[in-house]
Amino acid sequence: MLDQGVKMKGPAPVYRQVKAELLSLLPAVAFFFLAVNLINITHALFFHKQHIPVYPELTLLIVSAVVGKVLAVVELLIYATLWKTSICSLGALLYRYCDQLAPYIFEHKELSVAIRQWILREDWYRFWGVQLWVFVILFVYVAAKETISEIGSARMRQLFFGF
Repeated sequence: MLDQGVKMKGPAPVYRQVKAELLSLLPAVAFFFLAVNLINITHALFFHKQHIPVYPELTLLIVSAVVGKVLAVVELLIYATLWKTSICSLGALLYRYCDQLAPYIFEHKELSVAIRQWILREDWYRFWGVQLWVFVILFVYVAAKETISEIGSARMRQLFFGF
């Protein structure tokens, strides 16, 4: 029996520590789960005619958790990087949409007809495959820029080039 003089307050310290650790990993794991799913989708888009299977979601979740934990140790600037990458990717998507649609507008002279024709004729596998790569390239650039702004250009040059 418990001693009446001892009062238990909240969950055990180990539980709180595990909960805090899991909550701190959630953004990184969610990001990498999205990233590996994008890779999986790209794989499916490129190889859909060959009927090559994609990775199961559980495998992708495990990979995401491992990568998220590793990166939590080195603490990337994920929030600023994701925000800036998302804004730039949305801008790139709108630009590509307008760029692809423009010839149809000039040809058909009516926006609704032009959109309909573009939707019917566009190679959507190529369109979204290119957009995925645009996102990845933007992410790499923004991540590098954020890292340089955090640690300084001299330190980055020393880490990258060794001088």
